[in-house]
Amino acid sequence: NGPAWSDLNLLELASCTASPLVFGHVRAASPGTNTSRADCHPFRFGRLTFMHNGHIEGFASFKRAMVNLLTQEAYLNVTGVTDTEHAFALLLSQLRDPGRSSSFSREELEDALDEMIRIVAKLQAAAGVTGGFTTLNLALSDGETLVATRYCDKWPETPPPSLYFCYDRSETLRAALHQQ
Repeated sequence: NGPAWSDLNLLELASCTASPLVFGHVRAASPGTNTSRADCHPFRFGRLTFMHNGHIEGFASFKRAMVNLLTQEAYLNVTGVTDTEHAFALLLSQLRDPGRSSSFSREELEDALDEMIRIVAKLQAAAGVTGGFTTLNLALSDGETLVATRYCDKWPETPPPSLYFCYDRSETLRAALHQQ
């Protein structure tokens, strides 16, 4: 298996995909873990799409406490076991009517993202998680509005992973893929 940008299936899909907003995420499992389709993002709920690059330190030690904070609607949407999908469910639990068909305001998405990050930090503190670090490079969109974070709880000692985005038109991206 080579890098995603040399995957012939990706090149074929990119040549026939048209959308004003495309989320692409290459799943790299943590060492020693398996990947399954249920654990691959972007995760979706209604018109919302969510991605995460990073990890939540000590997640197993407070996972049950996090699950207890989820709305029933968000809890029933979880099909995998990752910290990312549970973080998305926690974020959904911060939104009024997350499954609605109408768009969300930038402020609604930002507030839900910020609150989810605050709750994760509180859960970590309550569980006594002090070692390691949490990185939350997150992207959330309803198809019209996009909000993203580049976060590490131990910044500046530990910088968060890189976060890339592109405003170019799809033709520019296709041409760049074909040049590789």
